[in-house]
Amino acid sequence: GGALLLTFDGRIHVQRLALSDAIVSALPRRVVLVYTGESRVSGSTITAVADACRDGNRRVHDALTRMKEPAHQMAAALRGGDLDTLGSLLGEHWTHQRALHPTITTPRIDAIEVAARRAGALGMKALGASGGGCVMAVADHGREDELVQALAPLGQRLTFAVDPAGFDVVAVLESEAGRPDGPDPVSNSTPDTVSPRALRAWTRATSLRASSKGQALAAIACSAMLFTMPFTLL
Repeated sequence: GGALLLTFDGRIHVQRLALSDAIVSALPRRVVLVYTGESRVSGSTITAVADACRDGNRRVHDALTRMKEPAHQMAAALRGGDLDTLGSLLGEHWTHQRALHPTITTPRIDAIEVAARRAGALGMKALGASGGGCVMAVADHGREDELVQALAPLGQRLTFAVDPAGFDVVAVLESEAGRPDGPDPVSNSTPDTVSPRALRAWTRATSLRASSKGQALAAIACSAMLFTMPFTLL
């Protein structure tokens, strides 16, 4: 939950960033998140970037290197509650990200960037591997409504909140008929003792065999952090 800084050196290191109540409240107001309406398969872009990096492509290598420092600076900005700095760093990060591959940006994303800057956004970037999907922009203080209105014709706004607790998964698997072959890995167990692999396999088999809601139910209740900062992936 909250915000995490992930770093890699052959292993993955996770640092939880302490967020003040003020910034937790300000983030959903200052950050405008929109869905571009463009879906994409990100695997091809990710593969192309990874291959270029392995092949020693200088442009890709330089862009990845330059994306790293803003990530750490964004973590510091969040810790310090400085959303203005966060916004400008977001824009710097996007400049380097889009240099990784031609398909990372799209005409719709470019239009969102232009509209956001005209509305006083401090910075914006597409999320994930881009090529569509969602875009986030950080509004200048006091110009939040202006930014929302500017982006409204270009994408669907998605509201969010920061969940400081993260997510809890509670699996409830019930079957009135069509139980898959093999033992039920959940009976007489708690979520802590169920093998994730067995649970996934049982859930998949149950779902494939079920033809109606009454036959099988695989319910996962979760309270998830709805906001993931871009640096969490670097």
